[in-house]
Amino acid sequence: NSELCAQWKAADSAAEAANWAWWQLWLSVLGVLGLGFTLWFNFRALRMAKDASNETKDALTIARSSAESASNLVRISDRNAHLELRAYLEFDSVKVEPWPDYDNPEDPKEKGFRIQIGIRNHGRTPAQNVELTKTSKYFQHEDKKIFDIAVSDSNNLNSIAPSDIFYMRYHWKIPDYILEKIIIKEIYLIFCLIVTYTDIFQKPHILRADFEGRGINEDFFTVEGSRAST
Repeated sequence: NSELCAQWKAADSAAEAANWAWWQLWLSVLGVLGLGFTLWFNFRALRMAKDASNETKDALTIARSSAESASNLVRISDRNAHLELRAYLEFDSVKVEPWPDYDNPEDPKEKGFRIQIGIRNHGRTPAQNVELTKTSKYFQHEDKKIFDIAVSDSNNLNSIAPSDIFYMRYHWKIPDYILEKIIIKEIYLIFCLIVTYTDIFQKPHILRADFEGRGINEDFFTVEGSRAST
């Protein structure tokens, strides 16, 4: 009987150990499933974080693009306003008239002519700090041989209002024999004119052109390809 009792006890112990092993297996399975769910939730969280990061980058890209577009619109608007409102100077006319010497008008050896230059403002605002630089030349038309080059000089014209024409006259004294050749149109005259000015936006501009002609009391024409404006 003692032996039988010992065998039953051993059988009970084995059954109990098997039962605990069975529960341990299920607990291990549950642990694996829990780990799997944890990994899946972590993966989902990473995916969501990545998607949110991409959306943030897209939003930043859109915001940057919008800012650049707005900046471009501001620049275009400023440029259009400047082009529409700035001053535009243009030569209106260049004419030559006979004129005696100021100091000694009765001396026939001291004669010359007067050059009249008209500058018009076609813009909508005044041209400021207007300065005219002029160089006068005379030459024989056949060979373009220059007889003489007058010293260039400048004149400050201050400002020219919109739609106004500023006329400037200056005297050029030349030898009598040259004047006679000019009167009979044997010698051509050329005037190199440069105007610098600023607009109301304080931006600088340049207008230049060469005018050619011969004879007195005539309007001179612009030399082809000499006109430039900024």
